[in-house]
Amino acid sequence: MQHIKEKHIMASLPTEQTQNSMGIGLQQAILDSLHLGILVNDTDGSILYLNDALINLLNFKHQDIYNNNIAYLTKKIEERCEILKSSVNSLHEIADNNEICAFAFIKYNQQNLIKIYSYTLRNNFKFYRIWVFSDSTKDSLNKTALIEKNKNQNPQIDTDGISINDDLFLTKTLDDVTKKMNDKDKFLSIVAHDLKSPFQALLGTLDFLHQSAEELSAEEIKSYLQIGNSSAKNIYKLLEELLEWSRLLLGHIQFEPVKCNFHNEMLRAQSFCSAQIHKKNINVINNIDPEFQINADEYMINSIFRNLLTNAVKFSNRGGTIKLSSTLEGNYIKISIKDHGIGIANEANEKLFRIDKLYSTPGTENEPGSGLGLILCKEMVRQHGGNIWFESKIDEGTIFYLTFPLS
Repeated sequence: MQHIKEKHIMASLPTEQTQNSMGIGLQQAILDSLHLGILVNDTDGSILYLNDALINLLNFKHQDIYNNNIAYLTKKIEERCEILKSSVNSLHEIADNNEICAFAFIKYNQQNLIKIYSYTLRNNFKFYRIWVFSDSTKDSLNKTALIEKNKNQNPQIDTDGISINDDLFLTKTLDDVTKKMNDKDKFLSIVAHDLKSPFQALLGTLDFLHQSAEELSAEEIKSYLQIGNSSAKNIYKLLEELLEWSRLLLGHIQFEPVKCNFHNEMLRAQSFCSAQIHKKNINVINNIDPEFQINADEYMINSIFRNLLTNAVKFSNRGGTIKLSSTLEGNYIKISIKDHGIGIANEANEKLFRIDKLYSTPGTENEPGSGLGLILCKEMVRQHGGNIWFESKIDEGTIFYLTFPLS
C-alpha cells in the first residue's frame, strides 16, 4: 500500500485514533484482503491514497502513480481499456466533475473485465472522490456461459453477459445522495449569507447609536432603535425557521397523527397572523368545511397553515381579501389559500421549493422573508403523503393548493 500524501479520510482512510488502536499494518491487510483496488483523490485532482490491490489490478508501476494526478491516471487507464458499459462518456469525465457518482465496466489490457465505481465523500466540509476497482473477469465468463445456454432465461442480463441493472441502481442512489448533500451545503451557504445582512444592519445601527447618542434627538434615537428592532426580529425569524427545518431534517420532530379539524387549525393560524392582518386591513374568509377531520400531525398542520397564511398576508395589498377553501377530491382533502396580491414572477416558479436556491422577495410593505417557509411546508406536506403547488399571475394574486390523504 502506498501513501502519496499523509492524509486520512473518514470512512475511507483510517483516522489517527484507529491507527493507534489497530496499527497501520492491520489496516493495510484488511483493505488488501478485500481484493478491491481503492484510490482517493481530492477536488484538485491530487491522489491522496491507493492500495497494492489497485497497483496489481492495473499492472502499474509505483512511479506511474507518484507525483501525478487523477487526470493523468484516468488517461493512462483509458489508453489500455475499452469501455463496455458506463454511466458516463469517459473516466476523464468522472475525474473532472466533483459531484457526480458513476459506474463503468471496462475491458482492460484486452483481457481483464473490471468494474469501476466512483463517488464523492465529504469529511470536515471537504470533498474527496473515492474510486473502487473490482476484477469481474471470472464472474462475467460464468454469466456469458450461462447466456449461451439460454439467452432468454434472464432478462436482467444483457447479451454480453454483463449484469448492469444493480450497478446503475447503485450509481443512481449514490448520485442522489451526493446531490442531496451538495444541495444542503449550498443551502447552509445561502442561509449564512442571508444572516449577514440583518446582522450588519443591527450592528451598524447599534454602533452608530453608541458613538452618536449624545448628538441625536429623542426622535432620531427612536428611529434608529426601530431599525435595530426590525433587524433583530428578522434574525430571530430566520433562526427560528432554520431550527425548525434542522429539527425536521434530523427527525427530532416526530410525526404524531391525531384527529385534526382543518377549519379550527386555520382559525389558529389566523389568530397567529392577526397583528399583520389587522395592520393591512385584510379580510380573511375561512370557507374550510368545519366537518373535515382527518388523521394529521397538529403541529405540522399548524406550521403549514401559518406559513402559507403569513405569505398571503405579506404579498397582499392593504384592504385586500384572502379566501381559504376546501374540497373533497377522491381520497384527498384539497385546501386552497387564495390572495389577490402582487403574484409570483415566472422565474421564481422553479426556485420556491428548492433547498439549494432559497428564494425570497419583500412583501407589499417591504416585509422581509427567508424563503425557508415554503421548504418547511413542502417537507411537512410530504410527510403526510400529500402534495403542494401553486398558480399565480402578476398583479392578480396567487393560489396555493394542498392535498392530504383521508387515511
